[in-house]
Amino acid sequence: VPAFGRDLSGDLSVNLPTVALSFVAAYDRFYLSVKYENSFESSADSDVPGTAAIDFSVSPPLVTEAETNVTRTDFSIAFGYNAWRSLNVFVGYLDGETELTPDAVTTPGGATNFAQRQWNAGGSAYRQTYQEAGGFLGASYGWVIGEAGTISVSGAYAFMKGTYKDNFINGDFKYQGDSQGLSLGVTWSATLSERVGYFVDLRRQAYDFDGSDKTGNPRFADSDVKTQEVIT
Repeated sequence: VPAFGRDLSGDLSVNLPTVALSFVAAYDRFYLSVKYENSFESSADSDVPGTAAIDFSVSPPLVTEAETNVTRTDFSIAFGYNAWRSLNVFVGYLDGETELTPDAVTTPGGATNFAQRQWNAGGSAYRQTYQEAGGFLGASYGWVIGEAGTISVSGAYAFMKGTYKDNFINGDFKYQGDSQGLSLGVTWSATLSERVGYFVDLRRQAYDFDGSDKTGNPRFADSDVKTQEVIT
């Protein structure tokens, strides 16, 4: 994020326990799938610009990470068609949002992060949100392994619009642009009884976003941002 005349970068990694609710309806060769996922709040150390405190008075700049609460919400709806044997093709719509809420942090040299400045000014909790929304298309194929169960693989590509913004009281930022997503998955499913079954699902979703400033805030004028989210 080019801000304050400098190119800044950062990252974080967090484990997010998640609750997922899904509904599937099928008729002949067609099906409809609706899914909602919402994570519990978890925390991780972050040096993402704005969450971390950076002291530029020393060289190299001293970066103090902030413990940051993270949540993730996803909603998707897909329409599918059984094209041939176990080959399914589908199209759908996805809306996902990641929210970062960092703790207030001050470096030994007195530099503060945005959360600390917001707290000093008596504002609400500082947070950053990244949202992508748009369409996707994909396919899946499954193999029946005798009477043991079924293994299937799937892949999907998403073409979306993204927004990355914060609520900084002294001048927020808002970047908008295109977001591309790629999802790959493998699933094992089997029956335990006539009415009860189970599945094990491993997925990797990656989103790449390129956005430009849309606020007109002089501190972020003519700047752009690149973000990458990987969810496994």
